[in-house]
This record gives sequence, C-alpha cells and structure tokens, in this order.
Amino acid sequence: MAADKKYVMKEWKSGAEMHEDARLWVSELEFITSEHHFFEDLLATYFMKISNKDHFRQGKDLVEELEENRQKNQRILEDVTAHNNRLIVLLDGKNEFEKEDRVKEEHRDLELQMQEHHEKFRMLKAHIFSLIGEIIKEIRREHLLGP
Repeated sequence: MAADKKYVMKEWKSGAEMHEDARLWVSELEFITSEHHFFEDLLATYFMKISNKDHFRQGKDLVEELEENRQKNQRILEDVTAHNNRLIVLLDGKNEFEKEDRVKEEHRDLELQMQEHHEKFRMLKAHIFSLIGEIIKEIRREHLLGP
C-alpha cells in the first residue's frame, strides 16, 4: 500500500537549518531557565511586601504563573532536545519520506510553541517588573516619609 502513496515535495528548511533552529531554541530555553531563577530570587527578596494585602493576589498569581512557565519551559526544552536528535533522519541521505514529513511537521509545531512560549514569558516578565517597580516606589516613599 505504501507504493500507492504520492508524495509532494514542499520547499522548506533544510535539515541543517532546522538543526541550527533547534540549537538556538535550546540556548534560548536554557537562558529562560536562568531568568526563572533570577525572577524567583527577585520575588523572594520582596516577599514581605508582596505578601501584604495590597499586592498579595497579584504576587500570588505571578508566582504561580512563573512556576507554570518554568515547567512548560522544561517540557519544551526536553521536546526540542529530542527533536534535535530526530533531525538525523533528514541528514542521513536515506529517502524515508514519512519519517521526514513527521520530523518537519514536528519542527513547525515546535517553532509555533517557541514563539508562543517566548511571548508569554515576555509578558510575565513585564508583569513581574511592574509589580516590583511599584513595591520599590512604595519602599522609597516610606523611606522619605520616615517613621
């Protein structure tokens, strides 16, 4: 039955280009992991102010969102690493069209996931900076007004 299938060649990225994408994604995801640690430390530094009634709900939501993002980042990193290993099917010189098509489709899916993940993390960072910025302003006001 496989002989009855017709394959349409689609112009897309080469295996080497997809490998380079995957390498860059791994690097980005590892950097995001470092950023997660930074933001966890930043939130911990201002924990007392975040936990007061004025900021509690927003702070709690951001901590939860950061944890969810950290877990998603790890899952995507594992997926990208596994995908990078599967790219060999495009570079081995064999004509395994079904496998190649699956790997290309997986690459497209990962590309979309990376874009979405990067955008969500960018928004999360903006919210964290906004909250911490508000808290720092409050601390400065308290310092200026004194006891």
